[in-house]
Amino acid sequence: MDYLAFFIVAVLQSYQREHVDSTVKLASAMTLECVFPKAANIVQMFWRKEERKENIAVFKLPDQLHISSRYKDRVSVTNDTSNIKSLVFNSTTGEDTGFYLCSFHTFPLGIWKKRIQVVQSGNFEPRNLSYRHMIAEPGANVNFTYGPDPETTLYQVKWKRIYTDHVDFIVQCDKSGTAVYASDSGMYSCSYIGTNVMEGINFLPQHLLTYIAIFLERKSPPLSSTPIPSNILFSTVVRVPDLKENFQASLTENA
Repeated sequence: MDYLAFFIVAVLQSYQREHVDSTVKLASAMTLECVFPKAANIVQMFWRKEERKENIAVFKLPDQLHISSRYKDRVSVTNDTSNIKSLVFNSTTGEDTGFYLCSFHTFPLGIWKKRIQVVQSGNFEPRNLSYRHMIAEPGANVNFTYGPDPETTLYQVKWKRIYTDHVDFIVQCDKSGTAVYASDSGMYSCSYIGTNVMEGINFLPQHLLTYIAIFLERKSPPLSSTPIPSNILFSTVVRVPDLKENFQASLTENA
């Protein structure tokens, strides 16, 4: 047995089981976004490639930035503010796929992390889905709601934010009442009605883009109380258009 190969596979599988906040498609030039969303004193931050367990960049206040010699000629770190430290690749290779970790060390909140996966290819634009178009007054809260048909038991809903080159995980809501949030999704929340899940995402509509609900369900079988999830299905997409004027909140559905 090739124990080295076995070990590498085991390590990769353990990484893949961990939570991923964002999935990005590899491009000749790409940006891995990392914005610390809270108010705290930032002591330092790191960018790390997880498979190699190596630091790509280390930033310490006030303006000390060290980039590893392996990456120095082709990456930079944004330096607009102390809480925005995105990793910018001006050139990439196939070896740049994998898992990246951005971490801020802060006081008094401790360590905050965002985990990003870079993939070789992928089409993130959903197809053959029903769309709900929402118009909201800027600054208001908006609820995205999915309710299954009466014969369906809904066990889990995942909400994601869709871009052309990447997908951001927002929140996962389970029937049990628990929720798993992305590292930077503090503006979102789950709500529940009866035995079904109503996914309510309360947010400020400057985040105007496409959202997708991915839900795990099954038709209610007779004489069975054990959750048996079916295939993951792509359902409602809510698209919030970019608004330049204020409108009253409204909702229209297209077939």
